[in-house]
Amino acid sequence: MYWLKSCPKCHGDLCLEQDHYGAFQTCLQCGYLRELIDRSGNPVPAVQPLPIKESPGRLGVPRLPVAA
Repeated sequence: MYWLKSCPKCHGDLCLEQDHYGAFQTCLQCGYLRELIDRSGNPVPAVQPLPIKESPGRLGVPRLPVAA
């Protein structure tokens, strides 16, 4: 996820990154780093990706298998 022109240091673009310590934002232009914390002051844990579900086809019509 990107926040355009949101860096408090250089007004550059921030992007969301994570490691095993938690989630943080970094500026693509100057390297500014902001650790994400919740309202109680605790670091936000690393974001776990959601499992990908098979979606129905367009307008709710099931997709047909594609022959290779």
